[in-house]
Amino acid sequence: MAEAGNADPLRMLRALRERGTRVEFLWGNARCVLVADPDDISRALLDRQKSFARSGGPPRLARLLGEGLLRSQGDRHLRQRRLVQPAFVPHRMALYETEIAALAAAHARRIAGRRGACLHRYFLALMLDVVARVLFGERRTGAIRALGRRADTAIRCLPSSVGTREWLRGARFRIALAGIDAQIAGWVRSARSHASDRGDLLWALVHAHDENHDGAGMADTELRDEVATLLVAGHETTASALAWAGWLLSRHPGWQSELAEEARRGAHSLPLARAVMAETLRLYPPAWVLMRRAIRDYDERGLSIPAGHHLVVSPYLAGRDADLFPEPLEFRPERWLQGLEHRLPPGAYFPFGLGIRRCVGEHLAWIQATHAISALCRHAGFSPAGAPVNELPAFTLRPDRDVRVTIQRFPTQEFSRLADSTSFGPIVQPA
Repeated sequence: MAEAGNADPLRMLRALRERGTRVEFLWGNARCVLVADPDDISRALLDRQKSFARSGGPPRLARLLGEGLLRSQGDRHLRQRRLVQPAFVPHRMALYETEIAALAAAHARRIAGRRGACLHRYFLALMLDVVARVLFGERRTGAIRALGRRADTAIRCLPSSVGTREWLRGARFRIALAGIDAQIAGWVRSARSHASDRGDLLWALVHAHDENHDGAGMADTELRDEVATLLVAGHETTASALAWAGWLLSRHPGWQSELAEEARRGAHSLPLARAVMAETLRLYPPAWVLMRRAIRDYDERGLSIPAGHHLVVSPYLAGRDADLFPEPLEFRPERWLQGLEHRLPPGAYFPFGLGIRRCVGEHLAWIQATHAISALCRHAGFSPAGAPVNELPAFTLRPDRDVRVTIQRFPTQEFSRLADSTSFGPIVQPA
């Protein structure tokens, strides 16, 4: 059995994948099986998903997210999912899309007047405004900005370290968490006091009832956990994915031109922007690894995982399978324009998870991402500035430094999305 270190988990996963599609290894004290075959993945996480439970995580992550959808298990998870799902019905998504498009355009117009920008910060600010409107029904205020700072601090303090640095990290996390809890409690009280629909997700969650079972709604602690989960997913996670998209587009100005033209045509579904985001999520999925603990012995078609051992699957590795994605290290959004997503087996591309743990807000995330990247390309051209970025596999797969770009006017010539002669070269695979 291989023993894995923690110094560079992405390098570790790539090295394990070179040994095969079913590899036993030790990750710390956990006995794990890396599974990379798409059919094995779909059987385990779709057909036999009740054989597995979500593995634990960093203690601070549990304190930040509580028992929201991302971390809850079993019957509690199913109940929470029934209560949360109605908040994402189509008529609400249509309302949110209009608001998100307007916010994305406003931010993009402001950045177009600058000489340069840090794209991760830009998208964090935009997504914070989106969260304020969609989740809380508010415009950006001092309270919203404070919430964003506290959430960012809490996420950055999730990893543990040693010595004095760990004490300081722990103190910062506790202070940030106390502020987040107090703010969410205030918003929950406000939502409970409104009988009529305010049009935001929090109001929908506060007034949701499990009609098919006991008819009860969520307690304040449950609401707190769901709001914290949506805050992290809608703010930091989406901003990280968009920062990667911005980095890739800065190296491929032909695709910027294509997205700008699509936006100017007023295409409703933004298929090119979606293709760019699909390709970005293939290369840099925020949820780069998923672990599930076997709660009973699992044995399917030669894949055996004893109870108590951990199934490890990686959307990051799946997206680099050359058999399914020719030239897997190249940025090629055009591969998604002919229905590839629907032809792939379920276990080949799963940036939002699989089965009962698939992200309930996936449709909203696509709306956020496509409008954000489309608006940016419509109003501003940009090229790389500063040092190249590398992958930082933490709570999410984020760039290890901010993505700095130079803002510029659009060139007058047309670019081809299929033959981008002005590309800054292929994606560099980390050593």
